[in-house]
Amino acid sequence: MIGQERYDHLKIADARRLAIVEQSANVSFMNGSADAVEEADALRFDDETRRSMRAMRKAFADVILENKPWGLPVIQWREGIGKVEIPAEQLEPFARRILEGDGDPLPETEEQALLAHVKF
Repeated sequence: MIGQERYDHLKIADARRLAIVEQSANVSFMNGSADAVEEADALRFDDETRRSMRAMRKAFADVILENKPWGLPVIQWREGIGKVEIPAEQLEPFARRILEGDGDPLPETEEQALLAHVKF
């Protein structure tokens, strides 16, 4: 999550990544519509945002597991590289772990370990 806007108050967790997204997509999220902008070290998400992020992680895991039997890759965007295709079988352990945790975020060290072998 790069940031969140709630009641015209924009909180930015990763200003550098936001700038990359704005430049890549030729859009501006900092158009002056928000009353206040705050750069936060770590955002505290409300229940709605946490449920949305959990649903996105579960949907990502579902795509991986649906692509695997068909031999289809998972297409992702990697900063500094662009579009990459990753074989679904490489991401399967990660997807299964996401679903085991009901879409909750994994500890960073566990996530890194699950993705350490991924080649694209």
